[in-house]
Amino acid sequence: MLDMIPFVTGTADNPPLYMLYAVVVHLDTLNASFSGHYVSYVKDLQGTWLRIDDSEVDYCL
Repeated sequence: MLDMIPFVTGTADNPPLYMLYAVVVHLDTLNASFSGHYVSYVKDLQGTWLRIDDSEVDYCL
């Protein structure tokens, strides 16, 4: 569960709570946001998180 309440201002009927099923991560090189590599984390139907890096898929522990 991702709780965005501390980062959102104003009031709304529904609090900004999200059930995550995927996240994209940018891994920078030389501390530069314009250069680097992306990996994805995806949750399968059984609730297991996988790390996807190009053609390589690994289970997350």
